This record gives sequence, structure tokens and C-alpha cells, in this order.
Amino acid sequence: MNTSTMTSTITTAEAAQMIENSNGKVFSVTFIKRTTGEVRTMRAMLGENTRKDLAGGPAAYNPADHGLIWVYLMAGDCNRAESRNRRSIAVEGIQRLALDGKTFEVA
Repeated sequence: MNTSTMTSTITTAEAAQMIENSNGKVFSVTFIKRTTGEVRTMRAMLGENTRKDLAGGPAAYNPADHGLIWVYLMAGDCNRAESRNRRSIAVEGIQRLALDGKTFEVA
């Protein structure tokens, strides 16, 4: 049986923890945008590039305090534009996560 096609069910908190612990690994996440209700899928990663070289210096807030995770979009992602490669994922909107060859549905 091919385990890479098997899907497990996890909680939103577990998905957020897996993303936070994925430092340097590329993952795919599907989530609902807070602002529009649109479902978005993106390939991204955490790491030093997530908040590097932003105009205005350090962030004015902690993303976790607002239920967000900051990520850096990977080349080839359809949501990527050269000047805007950093995005926020709304933790409560995560529906699916693919990481380390495994896919997780979020309940």
C-alpha cells in the first residue's frame, strides 16, 4: 500500500504545531482566507526568509496572538509575486496540510 496517498485527520492545533515545527521544509496547505472566505492552497515554508528584509523593520505584532502563521511562498506557487512572497495563514481556517510526504485533513 502506498502510504504517501493515505490521509490522516488532525486538529487545527496539531496542524499549526506541525507547520511551526517544519522549519526549512516545504509544505502545502489549504486554508480559508479570513478576509474573503476564499479557499487558497499554497506551497510554502518557514525559515529565515519569512520575515527577512521587510521595510519598516521588525513586525509590530506577534502573529500567534492573532491566530496567524507567517510563511514564505515557494517559487512556482501561483500566489507568488516577486515583491510579495510572504503570506499569513489563518490557523482556524486550515483545512488540509501536506508535509513530509503525508497528507492530513483538518477537522
